[in-house]
Amino acid sequence: MNEMKRERYTALSLLIFGTTLYLSIPYVIQGSEGLGEVGPDFFPRILAILIIVLSAIQFVKSFFPKIFNIEEIEADDEFEYVENDSKKGRFLASAFVFLMMLLYIFVLVEFLSFILSTIITMSVIMWVLSVRKWYFYLILISFVIIVDYIFRNLLYVQLP
Repeated sequence: MNEMKRERYTALSLLIFGTTLYLSIPYVIQGSEGLGEVGPDFFPRILAILIIVLSAIQFVKSFFPKIFNIEEIEADDEFEYVENDSKKGRFLASAFVFLMMLLYIFVLVEFLSFILSTIITMSVIMWVLSVRKWYFYLILISFVIIVDYIFRNLLYVQLP
């Protein structure tokens, strides 16, 4: 099966999943009463709409690969994989990231605030994964503060 058919079937499956998800939200999650209020069904609806829209775009793009400059790739083509000598290093980094996430979930969030524990944990993980550009850390801090602001002031959900 070529790549375009695979993308088409994947997009169609996601389109069906997103539509089913959107239609089932009122039965599973109780929404807010007023139109101006953001309720618990807000994010699931937004995510379902995003899944529907993006999968519809991908479905249409799979029919017109030349218009969107998509190269056709056969499934039996040979791909070259770069083999690193540092498999042990990658395993150790993966294990460390896993342990950091466990530490974050079960320990840090309980004792520190959401903002501080998330920034510390994600900064350490980014450092272990060899992210050295300073602006990535600035993006991390900004994103965490924006998420905290959205949950506290717009959704009225208190994060730990």
